[in-house]
Amino acid sequence: MSENLSIDHLISLLKEKIGVIFNADNTDAFEAHLEHLSSNDTQAIVERVSLLFAYWSNINLIAEAHDPLQTELTKSISVIQAYKASITTELGFLCPMLIAEATGKEVQIDTPEQFELFKKLLKGVDNFVREKKLSDEQANVLLMDSLHKYLFRLDDPAP
Repeated sequence: MSENLSIDHLISLLKEKIGVIFNADNTDAFEAHLEHLSSNDTQAIVERVSLLFAYWSNINLIAEAHDPLQTELTKSISVIQAYKASITTELGFLCPMLIAEATGKEVQIDTPEQFELFKKLLKGVDNFVREKKLSDEQANVLLMDSLHKYLFRLDDPAP
């Protein structure tokens, strides 16, 4: 399969499975989407996080393999990058919701530094999951554990 075909296939799957690309132009739709998810049971959020992280991983793999000098793919790569940004943002809201639900402690990503650490943790977990060939369920547990421990530091003793 050519790289262009696999990218086009990924884009069609993203449109079908992930849906709307959320960005600054549609924050109301994003907030409505989050509210809809949070009004459902926790399992709906878990399933959405699992789906998002799996697609984030696929996008990350393609982005690493893509030669930026291939101008015939520029438009497709731009769409994929927009999805990656949207997925990262959505995960940045949903993961803390799940951790708060599990721990009873309110957590959220408040600063640009926290968001950068969040993105590094996503990449680190993704690399580990690929290396160890873990399942999606194992990947989600590892992601939540990493965020719990390294981003929100919920295991640190209270000052």
